[in-house]
Amino acid sequence: MKTWHIGKLAAAAVAASLALFAPMAGASSASAETIPQIGDPAVASHGERGLTVRLDRPNGSANLRTQVFEIKVNGKTYRSYCIEGDKVFREGQGSVAEWNDLEETKKNQVGWILENSYPKIGVEELSAAAGVEGLTKGEAIAATQAAIWHFTEKSTSINTDASQWSNPTAAAKILKAYEYLVGDANVGVNFSDNKASVELKLEGDKIYKPGDKVGPITVTSSQDLVKLAAVPDNSDYEIVDKDGNPVDLNAVKPGELFVKIKDTASDGNLSLTATSSANSLTGRLFVHAAGKYQRVVLIDSETDVKQAEVTIQWKKQETPPVETPPAEETPTESESTPPAEETPTESESTPPAEETPTESESTPPAEETPTESESTPPAAETPAPGGKGGGNGSDSLATTGAESSGTLVAAAAALIAAGAATVFAVRRKQSH
Repeated sequence: MKTWHIGKLAAAAVAASLALFAPMAGASSASAETIPQIGDPAVASHGERGLTVRLDRPNGSANLRTQVFEIKVNGKTYRSYCIEGDKVFREGQGSVAEWNDLEETKKNQVGWILENSYPKIGVEELSAAAGVEGLTKGEAIAATQAAIWHFTEKSTSINTDASQWSNPTAAAKILKAYEYLVGDANVGVNFSDNKASVELKLEGDKIYKPGDKVGPITVTSSQDLVKLAAVPDNSDYEIVDKDGNPVDLNAVKPGELFVKIKDTASDGNLSLTATSSANSLTGRLFVHAAGKYQRVVLIDSETDVKQAEVTIQWKKQETPPVETPPAEETPTESESTPPAEETPTESESTPPAEETPTESESTPPAEETPTESESTPPAAETPAPGGKGGGNGSDSLATTGAESSGTLVAAAAALIAAGAATVFAVRRKQSH
């Protein structure tokens, strides 16, 4: 809530009276329809009557009646006073208008009277503040109206000689309350149209971990102080300022905040909601539809509430298990070890040794030595006398020549065969 820097006790009473009409913290902003808006239709009627007051005018003195007027706007009834002593009040239709024909200082002082006198406060409270013993409601109304005319009337003044009043005893009390309302205690009010604003800003969007210091969380607001609600409210964290000091959540100044998450905090989150409230005091007038009748002051207070939120989440960081690479499997002989080269069998891999040809396969068969019957020609038989061959002797000569040449050929063939066999045997021996 905005801090009012007013040094006097009476000013504190103003703030207190305004607070009575402020909504609770966390409520939504006051709707524009709850305060008098320029141009709103309104209806005026008479209210409580007060005692008469004596006014001094340029053309002489006069006793004027006083009363509280009731003005209904948008279903809400305002109880207030008029600002012109020389006009007649008329009930009826009218509207809400700006109050711009009175200098600001005087308008603020009229506002202070309305906020610190009857009916805004009780008669007993006014009596105590003014130091008037036994003040009645009629006297309180008369004193309040006279004090307002003191600031709004330019040609009229209050006659302060109680003996000239119709009721000097009552006049004495009225005048004492009047002097209090227009005296040093009246420091004026601040008619203003204040609007609340607040913002919470945390850069980045991440999940934190226990032990982290989150921030800065920047708080900005149109007000001097904001309220901060932290949900959940537990011991997992601490909210501190930029110097590390704990923060009063009911009176947070705009600036930088930090959230220290404790090392022992469990997984969780934190929602921070900042609430800013701004009080406004509006001063407007009721103007009769006819335009020529008495105008009545309409004062209302408004509290504008704005909120902003930021959420923080944290989670323990799980240490990822160290992954041990799987042991390499020893491949089975059939899977991984290339098959040993098979020693080829003699028939598959080793070229067959040259077989020593059998005499029948490799060695050309020696020419058979003809048997005596086959190769050696039989000895020439002595022909019997008188035989067939005895004619000319040709059969004996042919046989003898054939026998000798055959013998030579057979001998040569035997030598060749023996040589070939010897050579083959030597080669075979060398190959082994």
